[in-house]
Amino acid sequence: MLAVLVAAGGWLAYATHSVASAVPGHVYKYTGANGKQAYMTFSATSDAVVISSSKQTALSADQSTSGFNKAY
Repeated sequence: MLAVLVAAGGWLAYATHSVASAVPGHVYKYTGANGKQAYMTFSATSDAVVISSSKQTALSADQSTSGFNKAY
């Protein structure tokens, strides 16, 4: 049981810290259980992320560093 918890914790730590380096500068759409949508834009130059309910805001943040900074 302890080995499973350690393995799961190690994978979770790896997954959460590697997302920004694996998907910089991309927009992702999430739909919640209640049907609401959110858009996440990862910065290409830092570990910042813009979360917005507006698709246009998320796409603008993905176009350039200045657009990302404005949305952030």
